Amino acid sequence: MGKLLSDRDARRMEAMLRWYESRIDIRYQRRRRHGGGGGGREIHNAFCKAAAGAGSTIACYLDADLIAWASGTTYSKGDWVEVSGTDYKSLHDNNLGNAVTDAAWWESGTNTITVTIEIVGGSALNSALPRLEDGTRLSVWNDGGTWRNAGNPFQTSGDC
Repeated sequence: MGKLLSDRDARRMEAMLRWYESRIDIRYQRRRRHGGGGGGREIHNAFCKAAAGAGSTIACYLDADLIAWASGTTYSKGDWVEVSGTDYKSLHDNNLGNAVTDAAWWESGTNTITVTIEIVGGSALNSALPRLEDGTRLSVWNDGGTWRNAGNPFQTSGDC
């Protein structure tokens, strides 16, 4: 169980959150003024491929949480699976029992992106909150080729 924040620490945390939210709003407004497409950034879902490491980036699947391929599972067109570290996309509906090596049914490719996450008060995701584990969903946006977290800020914690 973590310890409760003192009033001073709570005020400090609130100030950091206001600062972070103001930065997101500034970025959004700047992008909107400069033709960011549709009046703002497009938000996507990303799913962590593994638990967070010591850096400020994490590998994620874009728009779908990939699962391990299974011969008894029926896949729809556009479903993604993973086999031995390689991503495959189903080309047809009712894809049942077709090996990922069958090019008539599957296309190999990548559905993996690297997400950069700002961490208030630190630089290591494995010592920040909220915790990122395999399968954790993040809201992300593409900032000129760099995928960034679009959700709440991450905070370092002495209790991590």
